[in-house]
Amino acid sequence: MSTIAKKSTVYLFSTIGFYSIIVSFLYTVQKKLIFRPDSLSKDHTFQFDIPFEEFNLEHENGQMVNSLYFPSEESKALVIYFHGNSRNLQHWGNYLPDVVQRGYDVVAIDYRGYGKSDGDVSEEGMYEDAELVYAWAEEHHPNKKIILWGRSLGTGVASHLSTHHPAEKLILETPFYNMPELVKTRFPILIVPVEMKYKFPNHLNIQNNKMTTLIIQGTKDFIVPLKSASKLKKILETEDHFFTIEGAGHRNLHEFNDYQSVLDEIL
Repeated sequence: MSTIAKKSTVYLFSTIGFYSIIVSFLYTVQKKLIFRPDSLSKDHTFQFDIPFEEFNLEHENGQMVNSLYFPSEESKALVIYFHGNSRNLQHWGNYLPDVVQRGYDVVAIDYRGYGKSDGDVSEEGMYEDAELVYAWAEEHHPNKKIILWGRSLGTGVASHLSTHHPAEKLILETPFYNMPELVKTRFPILIVPVEMKYKFPNHLNIQNNKMTTLIIQGTKDFIVPLKSASKLKKILETEDHFFTIEGAGHRNLHEFNDYQSVLDEIL
């Protein structure tokens, strides 16, 4: 074998090896990139400007799912709220007065691994946590209408639950088409074909549920780009609706008057 051929062979195997390392690395770090939980000490005292109750839900294995219940004065319906991929209920609870003040009770959970909740976060685990809080809603509020509400990553949890249980409506804030599509939309220059372990298939769930679906999306969202959310439009039914909030980003929807107007319309 000539010297040039030897060098070419070495270069080829080096490239393959480097490529394999990149693929392996990206596959491994998916969990840390998608799930960003912040834990809280078990004795943490929640503080909000509206009345609330804290309680725990228990899985069959004994693991606890920390939960908050925000009662309203009118109690028109019960909203089951699923928050985004980061932080915990101490942060996300501050988004809920917009709903409670419109006359809706709200129950929200910290997924396993978040806040005070036990366990290690996973897609299937989040679905199981959602089942647990829905069962609580049926037991403690048997005659109350239920609304499923998801934000960001929580849209994947809410939409999944909507395919298994009845509800008045499904409200999705800043939703994505599905997780693999979101990654491709956000990182179009990523040419390494890494299989996504996490799917969160909003597009399939919306098609398979039997309830009105309402979507709220900001036009300046760089976390879940409008391009990704807009792909859900083509699968919406006549009674569904897609609201865009001009100029709103991923974290500041509630600061816009148009967002507040949408809440007045859908609640």
